Amino acid sequence: LEYTDPGWFDSCIDYTSGSWTGTEVRVTLLNSVGTLLYDEEGSRSTTWSYNNVTTSAAATNQYSGANHEARVLMSNGDELAIPGREANNVGCHGSLGSGYAVLVYPSVPSNDGVLKMLVAPYRQMPGFEPGTPRHFIGWSTEHEISYDAGTMNTCSSTTSQLGTFAFWVR
Repeated sequence: LEYTDPGWFDSCIDYTSGSWTGTEVRVTLLNSVGTLLYDEEGSRSTTWSYNNVTTSAAATNQYSGANHEARVLMSNGDELAIPGREANNVGCHGSLGSGYAVLVYPSVPSNDGVLKMLVAPYRQMPGFEPGTPRHFIGWSTEHEISYDAGTMNTCSSTTSQLGTFAFWVR
């Protein structure tokens, strides 16, 4: 993931805006030895744009789970939320909305910062001093893909997952 390319998720948006607007999404994660850790599907219910993927909220309010009114319900009951390219929040939960990020909430989220999976560039993108890291505790480039089969509270820690992440729209 590269913070210098604020459009790293654009191809997914472009695909859903094309002549064939697939609504099915799939998220997979394999660990570094190829073991499948996560493989779930869901259907998006709204039109996606660069700045509003699973939320219609303004860029400064895209970190809040309550503002992700168009979350994608995954086949196992998890919920997928994606802030837009220009989201520009700060702070613990705010870092969830510092440019594109893929957020997978467990089927029963207790608060905005409790996630099962977080995929986001280490560096913040829009609205910040270029190159500053997101505001997660213990955040590093090795944490750009963070996963815990249970949950992780991004305000206190993230769980680094080396491996392969894939996001498909079809």
